[in-house]
Amino acid sequence: MTLYSYKNAVTNTVDFVNEVMNQKLIDGFVLHITMTKDNKVIGFIPSTSPFKVEVLQASPLKDLEDTKVEELETVLKKLNRYSKKLMIYVVPLLTPQLSEETLQEINERNWYYIETIKNILLPYQDLQIELSSSSRNLVTYMQQQINFLSIGRNISLLDLNYQEASFFILPSTMLDETIIRQELERKQRIIIEAITVDDLVLLHRFFEQNGKTVNKDLFLKLDYIVSCPTLFQSIFEPKGLFN
Repeated sequence: MTLYSYKNAVTNTVDFVNEVMNQKLIDGFVLHITMTKDNKVIGFIPSTSPFKVEVLQASPLKDLEDTKVEELETVLKKLNRYSKKLMIYVVPLLTPQLSEETLQEINERNWYYIETIKNILLPYQDLQIELSSSSRNLVTYMQQQINFLSIGRNISLLDLNYQEASFFILPSTMLDETIIRQELERKQRIIIEAITVDDLVLLHRFFEQNGKTVNKDLFLKLDYIVSCPTLFQSIFEPKGLFN
């Protein structure tokens, strides 16, 4: 079982990184990234960033100097000696309405986005970096360009079409024991995302049946992304699932 920290109350990206670097309970953390108007790849905290993603993508970096974002390379330099995992979520770029005229433009922009990320990551291959995205197109481009890293796919109810990937990230709203066991039998790595308190409630219910833990072995075969690792531990450790 691998436990990732997703976010917390810290608004500054570097402060967040400094904090999670010193957390002993977690095995790694999640960093969201996107690209600015002037093609700078930045890391940000989605829940506390003062601007929405569309504003970050539509602004040059110089206009974001007073925000809580940092360039990805700055974060990676800070993590130079970090021995745990870094899950980078590649946020899809906002695109114009899809048409025959815009399709090539969208594909070229996405390809350049991934190529830029690859060039930033190349000097940091000693770090345990993993990449994921909810965009099928971006996942495909990452598999083609950044094949030296593990590439995963964030699954949502809006897109259930299968796509080969190194791992799948499922929201707690999509927990299904039969499907999860089938994927585990295929040697597929599954990560469960439980960000809110409601998500943790759903996760708790999933692992309980008539007041008893469903399966400790199943719990330990899955990985988890949570916003509050200590709360996650307090819920499941009393049931003997952490040892």
